Amino acid sequence: MMIRFAIILSILVGSNDIYARIGETMDQCELRYGKPVNIISKDVCEYKKGVFGVRVEFVDNIASIIHITKNSSKNPETPDAILPTEMEVIKNSNSNNKSWVDDMNTPVVKNAAKSGMTIIGWKTEDGKLSSLYCIEAKTLSIIDNGKFPQIVNKE
Repeated sequence: MMIRFAIILSILVGSNDIYARIGETMDQCELRYGKPVNIISKDVCEYKKGVFGVRVEFVDNIASIIHITKNSSKNPETPDAILPTEMEVIKNSNSNNKSWVDDMNTPVVKNAAKSGMTIIGWKTEDGKLSSLYCIEAKTLSIIDNGKFPQIVNKE
């Protein structure tokens, strides 16, 4: 079991270049993923890389919110849960070597709880980035707090 975990972790760490990064331009995202599989608007594109679907929201041509889902091999309409080890790799590939700390006091987390959804929140130690994982939607989001303060500012 431990060997299997080590192999999976090494594959994830070795392949962390598949994950979009906050601060990348549209051109850099396209180099990382290839052409978008769906262009929602001039500022929102969807990509697919391996088992992951990635939706990137750009502000002034800079990736400012990234939503990641893991495509299910059994049912393409329903994503699989992102594993904690995968979440760590994704978060760390965006944090510029900053540690992530729990952050369960954001309006998004509180409002989700009121509506019966479960969202787990983190922020980098410098507070520049936030990450939210919605258990029901099985989506991990990375957010540039400077571009979207309304999402994470305390009430």
